[in-house]
Amino acid sequence: MKIRNLITFTIALAFIVACSSSPDTGGQSTSESVASRDAKSASTPTSNPIPTATPTPIPTPSPTLAPSSVESSTVGSKEREDNAAQRSVGDYEGVAFSVGGGSEISFSVTEQLFRLSFPIDAVLTTNELEGNIFLDGRESSIKMDLHSLKSDSNARDRYVKRRMFPDNRTAVLEVPPIETLPKGFETGVEVSTKIASILKIKGNDIPVDFDIVAIDSGDHISITGKTVVTWDQLKMPVPTARAVLSLEDEIRVEVKLQAFAS
Repeated sequence: MKIRNLITFTIALAFIVACSSSPDTGGQSTSESVASRDAKSASTPTSNPIPTATPTPIPTPSPTLAPSSVESSTVGSKEREDNAAQRSVGDYEGVAFSVGGGSEISFSVTEQLFRLSFPIDAVLTTNELEGNIFLDGRESSIKMDLHSLKSDSNARDRYVKRRMFPDNRTAVLEVPPIETLPKGFETGVEVSTKIASILKIKGNDIPVDFDIVAIDSGDHISITGKTVVTWDQLKMPVPTARAVLSLEDEIRVEVKLQAFAS
């Protein structure tokens, strides 16, 4: 019995020793896996992103704006002011006086209408004038737009445009060179005088003498001229219309000019 127990104890002891001396393959495998993964990570190059160049924006040129009418008018006014500032009263050599704002011409004639028991004055006016005045011995010329003549009657205005001047829209007033200026004008005194001129209208050259009142104000000259002409002088028939009983033969002409040094 003792011998059997001894044998059993010996076998059990041998089994325990055998188990304790077996290698730990599971732990070794795990360590090897970790080491292998670390080695693989170290050997595999890291893929770093390639930097992309930031595009440089191309500047867009600012559009050049054309000057507005207001700016052009301002520039024109500034130029006139500069020219006027450089000019003194009585300085006319090489100076052109441009007909500007405030200028107008009017034609007046007395008419009798059938519907009225008294005569009235028919007055047609336009401020559509342009041209230059010279006081240094050169010829002056002023153009007027006859189609822009206006009165208090649309019917009269249409008659003038369609019947009197259908194909002759422009009239021109020419003033020959003025050799001698009225005394006092060159010192800024208002003067009165007579000026001979030629009115070019409907293909005819009509001699016209104006009574003139003028003054040199330094920055501009002001001229008012008046005259009387007849239909015969203008080589035009007396206008007729169903509403008009009679029309006087005399036509009163008045021109007002504001001319600025340029």
